[in-house]
Amino acid sequence: MLETLNDFGRSLGSIWTLLSLLVICAPAAIAVHEFTAYRMNQYSHGGVDYGCKSNMVNFEARSVNANVVTRRCVLLSMGEVSVDRMRELISNKAGSILITIPENSSTLTQDEIDSWNEVEQVLMEEAIDTSVYFTYEKPELLKIYHEVRTGLNNDHAATAAAALGNVFHSNGYQIVTYGSAPAPIKSSLFAIQGKMLIQSRETNPCIGIVAHFDSYGISPHLARSSNSNGSGVAALLEIARLLSKLFNKSGNTPKYDIVFLLSGGGKLNYLASKLWLDKKYSTDAADMLNDVEFVLCLDSIGNEGFNFHVTKTPKQGTAAYKMLRAMEQAANLLYLTSVSMSPLKRLT
Repeated sequence: MLETLNDFGRSLGSIWTLLSLLVICAPAAIAVHEFTAYRMNQYSHGGVDYGCKSNMVNFEARSVNANVVTRRCVLLSMGEVSVDRMRELISNKAGSILITIPENSSTLTQDEIDSWNEVEQVLMEEAIDTSVYFTYEKPELLKIYHEVRTGLNNDHAATAAAALGNVFHSNGYQIVTYGSAPAPIKSSLFAIQGKMLIQSRETNPCIGIVAHFDSYGISPHLARSSNSNGSGVAALLEIARLLSKLFNKSGNTPKYDIVFLLSGGGKLNYLASKLWLDKKYSTDAADMLNDVEFVLCLDSIGNEGFNFHVTKTPKQGTAAYKMLRAMEQAANLLYLTSVSMSPLKRLT
């Protein structure tokens, strides 16, 4: 799953992946519609299971506003998803949840993106018995979605006879998945380390530059990484290229040793970086880490402007303060008006 150079020997555990074909059947087999569906992630770490534990889908479709969702497949759009709504559906024993997502993410509003990021983070930290799938919006699927929302709901029928009549006169759909069973994949967290040392002195202050190189999402097949964190990796490599020229320039004596770290587990609270620190991967690295001025973590910097998350406000005259002022000057030259600073909680 991750291409790496150094193995800490600390296993992430098992990751189950499943790509299924979603079959939606209309009443009396009038029509069958097939769509590719992507199952929510399932993984274990430290002997604890997280994510979606079920892959079973063979239920009648219902809208998110249905009176009864127990043993039903709830069909909802990405804009209807929230943490409270997902927990309510899971608590009410929904058989499965199918979420439609736009093929073009640029159509989403910032509020929808923020809401989804919250849902993704919360759900991936829990073990869920309900099967959860995602599929891209297609014209046929959108038609089914609207028919399910606006059609007669058998759950609200006043009598058994009325419910039976609805079966034959309403647009009911049975949602079924078929495909191979999810298979576990063993995976470990890794990091790639590099360093530039000042040869003229034995002990020097150090600056760390870090970025996570993996992309991770609620469904592995849907994860995208151009910004998070292709932008951070590209910036780290370019910084290393430029600094190497300074270090190799004759007569130039840099003030700091530089440690570069590309690590995995970025969406798991930067877990590989924490493991690297815990293990102090090499003696040389351990010596340098005793005199670190600051660490610059490059994550999702492809957005407009820059936002610096700091554990504490840099004091005037420190290396971090000078770097921040230099970044503000560079932003002004590049006409980037958005440069901000906000507090960040320390990793535990």
